[in-house]
Amino acid sequence: MHTSSLRLTLAGLLLLLLGTLAVPSPVAASQQTSAESQAQEKIEINSATAEQLQQVPGIGPTLAARIIDFREEHGPFERVEDLLNVQGIGVRTLENMRPYLEVEVPKLLK
Repeated sequence: MHTSSLRLTLAGLLLLLLGTLAVPSPVAASQQTSAESQAQEKIEINSATAEQLQQVPGIGPTLAARIIDFREEHGPFERVEDLLNVQGIGVRTLENMRPYLEVEVPKLLK
């Protein structure tokens, strides 16, 4: 094989490889879509279980238990900001969790 033919073949293989890497696989695309949909599905803090609360970034087992204990002792949360009353949740933590949380006040309390 001549040097120029070898260079063209190597250049063609390199372009093919780069093109393959640039196109996301269907699996990667579906994982990204799944992650995006999970972020859009908010956790309702007045009915969430500890396991559901732990799906929110920043909430582990201890904080989930504190949220549930507070809810059981003081009644349902009226707004997401009420989480500031739970030990371990400050303004910065709340702002990081806010996109994943929602509050539905029971109709009896409206």
